[in-house]
Amino acid sequence: MGVEKAIEWMGKAEMNILVLDGSEKLKEEDRKLMEKVKRRIYLIVINKIDLPVKIEINYLEKIFPSEKIVKISAKEGTGIEKMKDKIYNLIQQGYGKAGSGEFYLNLREEQLLKKIENALENALTSLKKGYSVEMVAEDLRQAVNHIDYLTGRKYSEEILEKIFSNFCIGK
Repeated sequence: MGVEKAIEWMGKAEMNILVLDGSEKLKEEDRKLMEKVKRRIYLIVINKIDLPVKIEINYLEKIFPSEKIVKISAKEGTGIEKMKDKIYNLIQQGYGKAGSGEFYLNLREEQLLKKIENALENALTSLKKGYSVEMVAEDLRQAVNHIDYLTGRKYSEEILEKIFSNFCIGK
């Protein structure tokens, strides 16, 4: 029943991250999920690489492109940065674009955009008034910092907690 529910949610998700246990051989439910995920925007994460590897990595590499596979150890933190980079790259490729040209912001995103706008307006005002380059640079630094939070290059534990409390995450 859990696999069927996961398949249902796969169809609704903008991006699927299929986490496989690297210390176990592939199970029938893993193969079902792998077949479904191929038709979506996805990333295959092989976890538990700190343990003896039993999963058929050669098989996975034959059916999934190497850029769609990442090996991690959640316990030791190995490969986590690479996984984040791969997720970021998928986002950069434009997953989740609204077909109508419309998009919706949550309150956090809206507030960050307002902070970016204010910082850029301050930089422009400082330039027009002839303030020092350092003052203009500080306004621009603040804008870039807010952009990094908006795009996910920087994040806080509070944001991660919010994400994980609002989304269904499971195998």
